[in-house]
Amino acid sequence: TMQGILQAVAARFVQPERRSLFWGCLTASLSCGTIAAYVLAPPLIAEQGWPFVFEAFGAAGLSIAVLWAVLGADAPRELESAGASSSGGGSSSSRIG
Repeated sequence: TMQGILQAVAARFVQPERRSLFWGCLTASLSCGTIAAYVLAPPLIAEQGWPFVFEAFGAAGLSIAVLWAVLGADAPRELESAGASSSGGGSSSSRIG
C-alpha cells in the first residue's frame, strides 16, 4: 500500500529525529494538493470540460513522477558513502530495513 511505501522511504531516508517533521510536512502537502484540486477543477471543468481536467491532472502527476525518477536517489548519501568506503561496495545501502 502507499502508506507502507511511504513508511519504508521515511525509514530509509529520514533521520529518526526528523521523522515527525517529515510526516507533518507530507500530511500537510497532501491536504494542500486536495484543496488545490477542489479549487482549480470546477472553473476548468466549466471552461474546458472534464476530460481536459482529467488529462491536466494526469500530466501533472506524470511530470512529478518523471522528476522523481530523474532527480531522486536510490539510497541516502550518507549510507552510500559509508558503504562504499567500508565495504568497497555499497550493496548494504541498497537494502530497505
